[in-house]
Amino acid sequence: MGKSEQQQTPAINPQIINSTSKLQTLTGKLLKCRDSNSPVSLDTETTNLNPFKAELVGLGFCWGEALDELAYIPIGHKEESEESM
Repeated sequence: MGKSEQQQTPAINPQIINSTSKLQTLTGKLLKCRDSNSPVSLDTETTNLNPFKAELVGLGFCWGEALDELAYIPIGHKEESEESM
């Protein structure tokens, strides 16, 4: 496959939702998404593909096609010091 045929990874710019105010802003944006032709996408990020072993790590949302119309809510992230315990 030539260089012109290779797909390049887009330079996405997700919003990291790590405060109550950012969560409220995201909620407001998502509540305005009412067009059935442009649905909101929700993705769960987990520690394992097996649902019996997996822990929820975060939630991803996408509500448009722009590179900044996506957000990530970290939920189960652990600090390095917690992982070594």
